Amino acid sequence: MNNKHLDFSQGFTDSKLRDLYLSTYGDIAYVDESYSVPSGGRQKYFYILTATLVKRENLIDTRKSLLDISGSNYWHTFEKNLEENGKKQILEMAKFLADYTNIITIQTNVRPDDTQGEHARKACFGKLFEVLFESYLHSKGMIVLESRAEGANKKIDNQTISFWINKKIIPRSARIYMGTPRLECLLWAPDVVSWSTNRLLFEDNTFMKPITNGKNHKVVDIKAKNP
Repeated sequence: MNNKHLDFSQGFTDSKLRDLYLSTYGDIAYVDESYSVPSGGRQKYFYILTATLVKRENLIDTRKSLLDISGSNYWHTFEKNLEENGKKQILEMAKFLADYTNIITIQTNVRPDDTQGEHARKACFGKLFEVLFESYLHSKGMIVLESRAEGANKKIDNQTISFWINKKIIPRSARIYMGTPRLECLLWAPDVVSWSTNRLLFEDNTFMKPITNGKNHKVVDIKAKNP
């Protein structure tokens, strides 16, 4: 089998992730979050998880397109929005993702007593994993999550993954990897969509419009309950 499309390329230098790409099958889901939680002091409380799905044979071309839009090896959507040219780049990237990837967004309310949004995050993960493995991913498929910081948060995410494996929502044959956009720029994609969804929930449709106008965007709104 020709695995040239899984080779290192500009924007991708994660050797552990490459090994997992080689041992899994089908499309790959890249996942990131955005949220507004009670501890943040804002008036709306919600949690968003987004997966963007890329076909294996399109990995290198998709990376190249994201890098071309960014103009550099660094991207953070929040920071891009602070610059006039950055706003244009967000819109261009949103349009590209709408045209060339499948996008799934899970969103939910955050209860006032869920101060850090961890219960909402766990519920969103459960629904996202369910949708992905029911309709989009191979049972030996691959999900790449943007890793949270080492320590308590990363431990919570590991526990959440184990919980949904034990509930048989995630196949035991699947692989879930906590990566960084510094080593895999395809993680820029869900950052763009999650951030744009956040803006939409605060009544700014500017950046979501290209995505909602596309044909490959699925939104699932759930009520956060204790899983």
